[in-house]
Amino acid sequence: WPALLAGWILAANLTAFAYYGYDKSQARREGRRVPEVVLHGLALLGGTLGAYAGMRVFRHKTAKGPFLI
Repeated sequence: WPALLAGWILAANLTAFAYYGYDKSQARREGRRVPEVVLHGLALLGGTLGAYAGMRVFRHKTAKGPFLI
């Protein structure tokens, strides 16, 4: 089951990273956004590093202090 756990963590991080990139592109185009609860949920489901990397790479949600916590 360690391989299954590693696969889950990898998938969660890649998904979180992709969602941050998608939300940033939607923000630039003033399109339909990803709800913050989805972004938080992805981080809680194991995508913390992917979410953090997405925030830094895409410079997204970095000005919202409460969001960072």
